[in-house]
Amino acid sequence: MINASVQNSFESWRSAARQFLAGGIPPDQICWSSEKQGSLFSVGEHDASSSSDASVPAEFIRLATAVSCFNDLGKWSLLYRLLFRLKTETRHLLEFESDVDVRAARIMEK
Repeated sequence: MINASVQNSFESWRSAARQFLAGGIPPDQICWSSEKQGSLFSVGEHDASSSSDASVPAEFIRLATAVSCFNDLGKWSLLYRLLFRLKTETRHLLEFESDVDVRAARIMEK
């Protein structure tokens, strides 16, 4: 299990998520925490230069930016799960409003 310690900002999460995505790390292997909650095994700030081609639909960036303002640490896990699924399952994931993760993100977005 990887403890990803990020600041409470979209940019900080995005940097970490790119690195994990480039490494093919599945969502269930990452425990997201705020920078204040870091641990002995935290990954901390991430080097954006190690990121892969993480192109995603513009809708995901818009949604993720809005969700990042939600006051719940679980938002980072949810966003990475969506990102990972967009890259490994289907680029059209956000069109499936009945999907549990998509629905949760839409609720946080509002």
